[in-house]
Amino acid sequence: MSKKGLQNIITVLRILPGIMFVCSAVLKLISLDSFEIYLYSFGLFDFVITALSARLLIAAEFVIGCFLILKLHYRFAWTATLLVLCAFTVFLVYVMMFREDDNCYCFGDIIKLKPEESIIKNIITIFLLIITRKEKSHEYRHKILITNVITILSIIIPFFIMPADALYNMIYSRERKLNNEVFRKTFLEDEKKELITIVSTEQDLPDIVIDSTSLYIQGKKMMIFIAPGCKFCMTGMKKINMMTENLNINKNDIKIIAFGHEKSIAGFIKETGSDSYEYWRITPPEAIDICLGRFPTFIFMENDSITGVYDYRQIDDKIMTAHLK
Repeated sequence: MSKKGLQNIITVLRILPGIMFVCSAVLKLISLDSFEIYLYSFGLFDFVITALSARLLIAAEFVIGCFLILKLHYRFAWTATLLVLCAFTVFLVYVMMFREDDNCYCFGDIIKLKPEESIIKNIITIFLLIITRKEKSHEYRHKILITNVITILSIIIPFFIMPADALYNMIYSRERKLNNEVFRKTFLEDEKKELITIVSTEQDLPDIVIDSTSLYIQGKKMMIFIAPGCKFCMTGMKKINMMTENLNINKNDIKIIAFGHEKSIAGFIKETGSDSYEYWRITPPEAIDICLGRFPTFIFMENDSITGVYDYRQIDDKIMTAHLK
């Protein structure tokens, strides 16, 4: 094989890890909420730090990937890629041994890989890096400008276009509102509500029974208003699942208020793994009027007083602890 042909092969082998890292960053960004919840499930940090860490990881992967593809600061990019892959592999071995995750979120929830599959991917990528270890950086005329553009883009997109909850609340969020009059009429004046009892979870959809009974709010409680088919409601519910486990919050203090057909609610329960919570059903007009059409809405109460109203991006460990502990 000619020297030029061999160099072309080396170039392709060098670009492949870069493409993989860029794709990993982009796909994680597309499914950012799910990726945040996955990282939070390990219980290492509170949700704000977890959200910031997820974005730092995405930014780092994007920068490293672009540097590899462009042969920009190649020795730094090569070393950083090798270290990251080794760290990821150790992490994946831990996940494979001590957890039963169907998806390690290396490519978000768009392309699902089991931990053992991702370990194989990492080993192959490390092998490609070893082959291309002698490559040299390309000396671009505007090297500093290109470096700055890539770095700035990697920070702006995850941190400002798709900001972490703490930044979102400071930059974008307005005070969460609800129709207090309709809420009080529905829950504090009307006596009977529809309680959803989960009889069995062994079927494809949970088997539920609906009874008319009274809903009493005593002590510190949280009410979550959801629409069963709402993607953000599912994400919010999964987020609450992780927080109740990590913060040791009593699930009996959380009431899920839903509307819609029984099968839709059963599907929501299965998708979010929230069969251990108390579900109540109200009519669509009541739900829409109370939340002003915005779902999910999280309402904290103490006896018959509302102590806080939030959306799913505003909920964090401190808020949960302040209102329910």
